[in-house]
Amino acid sequence: MISLQNVTGGYTKQTAIVRDLSFTVDKAQFFALLGPNGSGKTTIIRLIMGALPLHSGEIWINGKSINQYKTKELAKTVAVMTQENEVGLDFTVQEIVNLGRYPHQSSILFKENNEYDEAVVERVMEQTNVSYMRDQPFSSLSGGEKQRVLLAKALAQEPSILLLDEPTNHLDVRHTIELLDLLKQLQLENELTILAILHDLNVASLYADQVGLLCCGDLQGTYDGFQKQDEKSFSAAYGVNMHFQAHPYLAKNQVFVRPQYTEKHAAKLVLAIDKQNNGLKLNFTKPLRTLSVGDYGKGITWEREWHIQKFRSEEFKHQLVLVGALKIFAYDVEKDECFSVHPDELEQTNWHLLLLFCPNKESLSISIVAKAKLPDVELMNMALQIASMITKLDIEFHQRKQSLELLTISLLDEGLSVPNTNHMKISQMVLPLFQIAWEMEQVQSKV
Repeated sequence: MISLQNVTGGYTKQTAIVRDLSFTVDKAQFFALLGPNGSGKTTIIRLIMGALPLHSGEIWINGKSINQYKTKELAKTVAVMTQENEVGLDFTVQEIVNLGRYPHQSSILFKENNEYDEAVVERVMEQTNVSYMRDQPFSSLSGGEKQRVLLAKALAQEPSILLLDEPTNHLDVRHTIELLDLLKQLQLENELTILAILHDLNVASLYADQVGLLCCGDLQGTYDGFQKQDEKSFSAAYGVNMHFQAHPYLAKNQVFVRPQYTEKHAAKLVLAIDKQNNGLKLNFTKPLRTLSVGDYGKGITWEREWHIQKFRSEEFKHQLVLVGALKIFAYDVEKDECFSVHPDELEQTNWHLLLLFCPNKESLSISIVAKAKLPDVELMNMALQIASMITKLDIEFHQRKQSLELLTISLLDEGLSVPNTNHMKISQMVLPLFQIAWEMEQVQSKV
């Protein structure tokens, strides 16, 4: 266990890098230190190892003050892997890893490893996948290979606590995942306590049990992952607007950012209508975030094309296809007006909410495009409300229920000229606009 209590330290007292920090890393926990460059993350590791002076506060390792540890005793308990990967002498890979056994040797001078030492070195080289290059000079290795060798050296100390300063630096995606999978395995199987400085927030989310956020030498807080309510804290620390969304396969959130150029240079939305054999194609100049449900739904995706066909065909099996006789309805928030639109007039029509309504004898296909900034949960709520309204209207009009082949709801939220106060009004008009379309279809079907 690592415990920092009101720690201030780093170089001189007047220029302390971290100030009044307090946090605890429990035994067998993977704790990630996060924060922008220069926030004091590496300083914390150096303070724990005694490489920088502690001006005030206390640091405890397994219930014992670091001031009470002798150098070798601390090295048996805590191993550190730093960003510095240059070695003065041109040692081989195995010689570098052998250095990790030094804290366990009684002599001041180096001596030959015993049988147990050699077994430990072999095991950690296998674990880190560096055995095949045991005789290669360390200086000849790539940056990623050096990282793995230095991790093997740290593991050779057989520590109960491992400190890592950007362990995935220089590693590609595959080797990053392999290394962190190994660390997680050691944590879970050997109760290894890990304190790691990470720059990739998504990697931290996947592997860390808890994260600490630093900014300008101050601890902003410790967090159990990346929760929606903490978006503002992380955004403020990094100076970037962050959004946390659920991982598609794990009960973890992932971090998304929106580049500023997409707001400053947002492309103008252009909707083009092309006539095709047996139907039409609606084509937007850029993809729209889209929720699609029903027999042919695809979940949440980015779409830019909608096909309207008289019947479903294999040609468009990977596209969004509305089958039936197309009717278009629109809503203009500035005029507060709902109206029908002929396909030939759509490109010149001013609208803020668009409804494509395609009924046929057996099924119903609907597409909605809204010029509004709304969260994904609002799209899901709209889909549920529309499905519920279809059932209600079926009963009221004494109709046999039509299957909902496809329902899509899409958002345009870049470069909007619509005031924020109107976004909700636009979303609230979805159901009234749908009801108008439904009732007009019922009237026309009886004529």
